[in-house]
Amino acid sequence: IDEFPSGKPFFIAAGSSGTGKTVLAAATASEFMTRGLSVVTVTAFDFVKRAKDYHTQFAVDDYRDLFSPMLDCDLLVIDDLGTETMLKNITREYFYTVINERWLRRKYTFITTNLSPNALLERYGEAVFSRLCDRSAARLYNMSAENVRLKNK
Repeated sequence: IDEFPSGKPFFIAAGSSGTGKTVLAAATASEFMTRGLSVVTVTAFDFVKRAKDYHTQFAVDDYRDLFSPMLDCDLLVIDDLGTETMLKNITREYFYTVINERWLRRKYTFITTNLSPNALLERYGEAVFSRLCDRSAARLYNMSAENVRLKNK
């Protein structure tokens, strides 16, 4: 947050369920908004729904109506990457489009996932993987801890 806008723009929090990835993403988003910056938060499921709506409904006239907020905001949070349905000609293609645009423009992007780097590569392909894990633009943190939702209080 303190490095905005000149730091590494991609932050991937990976790890098993209940380790605080979504809480960390929400806290980051909240701090960005406190500083007057624009934030868009979507789940991976919602991302694919937006892509499918654009791809399959001719009533949607403008790509920018569905995707410009995700392309233009100061911080985009995509939560639970890897839980979404892989739809042919939709999931990978639209995810690549948004990630590539943000990567080219060095726009801050926070992604949470349960997937390992190898699983990210296998699921989304080399083009997406190379942007998400670009050492000059991304930080990948493995959040290893006990699932706090399953702990006795």
